This record gives sequence, structure tokens and C-alpha cells, in this order.
Amino acid sequence: MTERKQWCVVEFVDGVQLVPYIWIIDEQSYWPVFKSNLRYEKAVKNYEPPLDTWSLFPIKRILGIFENYDRAKHKLKLAEEQSDLNTDLEDEAKQKRKFKKKVIFSSSYEKEEEASAPTLKPYPQPVFPKKQANQVKRSTEDTPTSSVSAIRMTTINTTSYTGCIHAHSLEEGVMQNVMKEINFIKVNIIKMQQTLKPLVKKDSGILTPTSVEFTMEDYPLRTMDALMCAEKKLVDDTTYYNNLKTKLGLIGGYKLDEIVKLILRRLFDDQLAAEFSWLGAKKKKIFSNLKHADVVFAATRANPKAANATDQEIVDCIKNWLRHASARSKNRLTSTAAEDDTWIKDN
Repeated sequence: MTERKQWCVVEFVDGVQLVPYIWIIDEQSYWPVFKSNLRYEKAVKNYEPPLDTWSLFPIKRILGIFENYDRAKHKLKLAEEQSDLNTDLEDEAKQKRKFKKKVIFSSSYEKEEEASAPTLKPYPQPVFPKKQANQVKRSTEDTPTSSVSAIRMTTINTTSYTGCIHAHSLEEGVMQNVMKEINFIKVNIIKMQQTLKPLVKKDSGILTPTSVEFTMEDYPLRTMDALMCAEKKLVDDTTYYNNLKTKLGLIGGYKLDEIVKLILRRLFDDQLAAEFSWLGAKKKKIFSNLKHADVVFAATRANPKAANATDQEIVDCIKNWLRHASARSKNRLTSTAAEDDTWIKDN
């Protein structure tokens, strides 16, 4: 079922404006913080829901409720010139009256005509009970015969209402309360969505099923053949690239150089890393051309501690780690050989 759209001509403390019905809560109305009047008119015409950043302003009264935007806009212009929107209807009626040419009759005929045509009293205005007047104040019926002045009346004359009219007004009152509650729920849902949106954005990609199931069984890479195979996967398979980036982003670390070092250590064995330098200095292979270099940048910035790190800062950390790869590899081999000698002597 499509949403029933209604626009209200509302009198505020400082003037009259047109607002969607869903902006009104109790005796207050939401008001946008747009700098442009065109943006405000677009929001009203498109029936945009209110945001939690908008302010609430008190309403003096609702001058009319309409289901057609153009008609509501026309009534707003009239309301800016006069307080009663029905005044223009009375003026139109006066303009449409046709005056017949005066016919002169004899005096005896005039007396008979005056006696046979009694003067009619004006049609009385309907009197609303106080509670029903408040309900009619937000009536959803867009009829040209609705009287705003009658809506504001507070004098009570309940005997003028039949049981049928009372039942109809009661049903409308129930529907108005239901619509009010629905609009209140909509506003709360919008507020909750706006509250959760930053949290979802912050945590996106960290605990997804693909990142949890992804394993780095081929890492750390130890040979050039293994590196070329992994490079091809990163180029051909975007999912593989994203999973590897997400997995490395969970490694942790508190400082930039520590974060980059932990990521590189997980990707490359020291013996393989010793064959590279950032730009290929000393006849080494160029690390900056690798797809894995892009992964290091993305995974580093996935850590909140390094989210604002510049490219040059990350490059300096990579250079430093590659520069000492050969020494780390030799130290590890020496340590392994010493452990083997100790094991032989003990046996």
C-alpha cells in the first residue's frame, strides 16, 4: 500500500510555512538546516522524512491539510496574505454571482413580492466540541468547504451532533492517532539507522565469512616461483586480493613501523625478501612493482592506528625492513646451525 502523503500549512511564531505531515510531532514541527530555499522546497515536495539533526519548533496552529502539493502551495500563498484560507473561496463566490437587470413593477406588485419572499437567515456555522475540534485541526480531508475558523472554535454544543457524525469523527480520530504513531516509529527507525551506520562502516570487512574462512597456507612465500604464482592470483582474483588484505589487517600492532613489519613478515621469508629493494637498487629486484606492495599499503591502513599514514611513511618502513632482510636471514641460519651442533653433541 502506497504511503498517503499530506502537506500542512502551518503557522509558526515568526510566519507561515508549508511542511509535510510527517514532520509534525505533537504541537511541534521538524525544520531542516538547509542553507538553500530551493533545497527546502525540494524536501517538502518529495516528502522527505525528517532527520535527527533537524530542530523542533513550536506550532501556533495548523491552517489546513492537503493531499495535493500544488494546492497546498497555493493555499500557503493565500495564508501569507490572510489568516483564513476560506476567504478566497468566499471572494470567488462573490465574483461568480450574476446580477440580473432590475425590472420595475407596479407598487402593488412590489408589496405582494415583498410579502411572499421572506428574507433568509445566513446558514449557521457548524459548532465543534473541543476534542473533535482538535481532531479536525489535523483532518486529512482536503475539501474546499473546510473552515479553518470553525476548527479553532472551542465552544461546545454537543446536542447539534447526531450519533452518525460522532461515530465518523471518532473513527477519524483513531486513524489520526495511528498515523501519528506510525510517523513516530519511522522517525525513530531513521535515528537508529543513522546511529548504526558509522559502526557498520567501521567494522565492515573485519568479521565477514570470507575473511574468517580465508587461510594463508601459502605464506610466508619462500621462493620466487611461489611469489609469481601468488602475484597472478592477486591480479586475476579480486576476492583473493580482498581476503588477503582483510586477513593481514587483523595482524595488529600499535606503531606504524611495527604494523608494516608484522605484515611483511607474514608475507615473505627473509631469504626471499633479501632479493628485493624498493626501487631495485644494488641490482636487486624491484619490490614496488609487486601487487603484494599494494596489499601492504591497504592492510596497513586497515589498522586504525595507521589509517592516516602517508604513502611515503609506509614506503620508508618497507625499505627499512627489506634492507635488513639479508642480515636476518644469515642470523637465522647461524642460529639454526648452532642448535644443530648442540643437539649432535648432546647425543
